[in-house]
Order: sequence, then structure tokens, then C-alpha cells
Amino acid sequence: MAPAGSYTSSAFGFSVDYPSYAQPSAQDAQSVTWSISGQNGKGDAVITLQGEASGGRSPQQVVSDVQAKAFSAATVAYTIPGAEVGYMDGYGTVYDLLLSPQGGQQVHERVVIEAAIRDDVAVDLIAYSPFTPDQNEHPAPAQLNPEIETAADIFANSVTWPGELPL
Repeated sequence: MAPAGSYTSSAFGFSVDYPSYAQPSAQDAQSVTWSISGQNGKGDAVITLQGEASGGRSPQQVVSDVQAKAFSAATVAYTIPGAEVGYMDGYGTVYDLLLSPQGGQQVHERVVIEAAIRDDVAVDLIAYSPFTPDQNEHPAPAQLNPEIETAADIFANSVTWPGELPL
């Protein structure tokens, strides 16, 4: 079955396929983003795939740099065993983030950052949503919104690198 849509980074050459029900909310030369507005005050959920030059950094260093720049207040919940992007071995971490909106109640978020590198191109997956406790019959290890966790996995697995044929 062919994908309904595809994004290719004009800056870094990686591509990602997505189903018709998941149209991106934003894209530019180096990234593509899907956003879901929260309902009932539960906050927003976001998935971004972005490219960058690895500059000799390891996937772990890329993840650390993304976290420090975009989510500096986040703390490590756990490291993701066997993390990969586009079926390339990488590194990933799940973070806890407590946000205190002005005049609002504190919000507990989960942030997942994964990165893999091929030929000096790092592709980073960044996904976050309100913290979602495990459901008895459907555990969600990252404790993201289950729909976001599933979509992030689908998008990350569909990444192809410059010069690589689509799966």
C-alpha cells in the first residue's frame, strides 16, 4: 500500500511517509511537524522529525543537545533500549517535563527524543504530549498519549535517508 503523503527535507534529503489521516501541521526545509490540540484541557501533542548535520556528534550527543535547547527543564525518565530512526541504530530518551502555565495548573508532560545518523545527517524524532498513565490492557511505555506514541513509531520507521530507496 502506497503512503498517502511524503515529506522530503530539501536541506538534508531525508524523507518520511505518512498516512492520509495524519496531514502535517507545519513543514520547512529541515523538519515536518504534526500537532494535535488537546481536548478537555489535556494539552497539546506534537511529533516533529527534523534533520541536522551531525557534525561528528553521536546520536546520544544529538539527543542531549536537542533536549538542552528545546526542553531544558526536562529530566530523564529512562533511556530507550534499541532506539532507532529509519531502521538505523540510534539513541533515545524519555523525559519528564513539568510546565507551569501562567495562572494555570501545573502540567505533567512526557517528551521522547530519538536520533540516528547516516552520512553526517542526523534525523531527530521529537514527540511530546501530556503524561498518560498506563492502561491495564494497553501499556504505553513512554506514557505519551497512545495515539501519539503509535504515530511517532510509524513515522520514525518510515524515514529513509538520502540515496536510500523507500521501504
